[in-house]
Amino acid sequence: MSTVPEWADLPPREAKSFRRKRHQQNIPLLHNDGTVISAFGRTFSALTAEERTLLHQAASLPREHHQAKIPRLPVPALADTCKLYLSSLEGLVNAEEYAATQERVRELLAPGGDGERLQRLLEEREARQEQPSWLEEWWDDAYLVTRDPIPINVNYFFGFQPHPDHARSTQVGRAASLLHAALDFYVQVRDGTLTNDMERTTPLCMSQMRRVFCASRVPGAERDTIVSYSAAPLTADERASKTCQYVAASPAHCMVLVRNRYYKLRVLEGTGVLPVELLAAALARIVDAATNEKAAPGPPVGVLTTMHRTEWFEARAQLLELGNEDVLQSLQSAILVVCLDGMAVSDTAEAARLFLHGTGTNRWFDRHNLIVARNAAAGINFEHSVGDGATTLRVADYMYRQDARRVPLDVAACVAQYGAGAAELVTELQWSLDSQVDRTLKDAFDGFLELIESNETTVLHFRHYGGNMIKSAKISPDAYLQLAFQLTYYRLFGRNDATYEAASTRAFLHGRTETVRSVTRAAADFCRSASDPLFSRRVGSVIPDQLQLLKNGAQAHVDYMKFAKNGTGVDRHFYGLRMLAKSHGKPMPSIFLDPIFERSCHWNMSTSHCGSTALNLFGFGPVVSDGFGLGYMIFNKEINVVITSKYTHRLTSSSIFSQMLEGSLLQMRCILESAPENRQKEDGRRVLEFTHPTAYNDFSYEATRGFTYRSTNRRSLYQSNSGTGSGVMY
Repeated sequence: MSTVPEWADLPPREAKSFRRKRHQQNIPLLHNDGTVISAFGRTFSALTAEERTLLHQAASLPREHHQAKIPRLPVPALADTCKLYLSSLEGLVNAEEYAATQERVRELLAPGGDGERLQRLLEEREARQEQPSWLEEWWDDAYLVTRDPIPINVNYFFGFQPHPDHARSTQVGRAASLLHAALDFYVQVRDGTLTNDMERTTPLCMSQMRRVFCASRVPGAERDTIVSYSAAPLTADERASKTCQYVAASPAHCMVLVRNRYYKLRVLEGTGVLPVELLAAALARIVDAATNEKAAPGPPVGVLTTMHRTEWFEARAQLLELGNEDVLQSLQSAILVVCLDGMAVSDTAEAARLFLHGTGTNRWFDRHNLIVARNAAAGINFEHSVGDGATTLRVADYMYRQDARRVPLDVAACVAQYGAGAAELVTELQWSLDSQVDRTLKDAFDGFLELIESNETTVLHFRHYGGNMIKSAKISPDAYLQLAFQLTYYRLFGRNDATYEAASTRAFLHGRTETVRSVTRAAADFCRSASDPLFSRRVGSVIPDQLQLLKNGAQAHVDYMKFAKNGTGVDRHFYGLRMLAKSHGKPMPSIFLDPIFERSCHWNMSTSHCGSTALNLFGFGPVVSDGFGLGYMIFNKEINVVITSKYTHRLTSSSIFSQMLEGSLLQMRCILESAPENRQKEDGRRVLEFTHPTAYNDFSYEATRGFTYRSTNRRSLYQSNSGTGSGVMY
């Protein structure tokens, strides 16, 4: 990826105009340091002049223009999926297990068999085109039917970089600035003026954008629901979708939570956003009302959103019976929920825990929560069922850029100027509770405390090198990090286990994600080779060296990523076949009942790459009790990884994984530097070849003398004086 900004080849005046137009149009662009937004494994290189022209033309067209032309998610050929599935097992299973799976694949592909019948049903489902995607309703079920608590288990978070003038930032000032930027973005979504997301010159599906704001997950007895509040006309694909219940409304408020007290804040006037100084004055008024000496904290009703989903449904029904419909409605329909916390975070690990789960109070986890700590550290906890990081990353990046351009607000001056007007914007909402709800709140808090105490979160800030060094070796940074994860896991457990990387499929209508199965045979080969000495002692060996195996592993990952992004991976197709077997009462093919299949999708490492220079943290919880959650960001000169695992499992430790991962990354740099072409002096002259004495059999061992060289021309390996040496290694 080039480090040259897109406007670098333009004359100064044209370059300035280009940057200004891109800012006004909110088109993602390369930042000055050469880094670019990346999400789910994809980074963008600098555009050619022709691509740049096409991008400007395409991105400025209305969303409806693109949505009508975005292709539908394909139904892969069953034989192709089976072939890819077998190849994905080569690094996971032994020869006997592989042979057994081959037999089950033959059964699945047998003419007239279960696989053929299910594949036909899937193709017929797609041919009817009753929904925007054959997968969408089932994928919604994967999120909405699950009954587990959604904090840690489902929701993910971003942590913003500190403001450039962090010393002058305040909690209220920064919250107002970030909120104002989010509202500006929301108005563009609401009014249809937001430019289309593009992958180079390919338009991406924008269906998730409507659900970034004014949308809520609502608990159900057996299945939750997504409710979206929007008065804008639905597009044809949205009318066909079953993802949301749409309510024709244009909310003009946000909810602000301080000390578990709930405030409704009007943030729009007419069709526009209120001035940021007025928002700051209103937030200051809220904080003062909630934190003065006479103020008591409110009941921690938000902790109910941390419960088992059916239990939360029952508790919510009780809240409605007690007359809390207005409060719940205000929370569901708010543009955004803003949480102002009383603690000041001391480091990024503490910030990660605050943004991932906090204490469970002063939150409403069924919504996206903008969280700002007392010392102005800020992040967002995202409810995951409504959309993915590939969408929310653009929103977060925009929020930070707008915030960073502002001088930190003088909140006292804002209050002096707008204090009277701010009072009219704020309404505190009161809960009506009884003793039964009080007991439920206590049980919910105890249950969530147990959940967060079982979760270990560690942050690795790896500053020895970053994406620039990896790219200089002509290796995909994302694939390189995936190999580092595999090497770390192999060094910990002596094997490779199933690993999930999310790849965005937004190039297709209502696309979400597909799984990249990171444990390829090439990755496993690299892990085994990297456990041997760096320089092979096999004279004349035809076995590839570690560098070649590293490159092979990276290329295999890139190849699988292409399958996933093209909608032709293994897991979504197989998921569709399994769902059809259940819904049609068909026999479940034996391949899906096989322990080998279950092991191949027991995601011991759940990983995702989602980064921008606007962020310094990105994370989520592990998806299995004996696994790791790995959210990572690759910058030009450093790499950040948020690692989560369960204290309750004796073989997982985030802190140990973090230390081992750092060692793996350093070892992989040594492998890159071991190539002869990389071992040169700055003036280009080759340095002497490094040869470790033990790489050759030119020594012998005697019990009375230890190791000695056969030739006395070499000094002792351990002798540091300038003498000729005795040839004895002490």
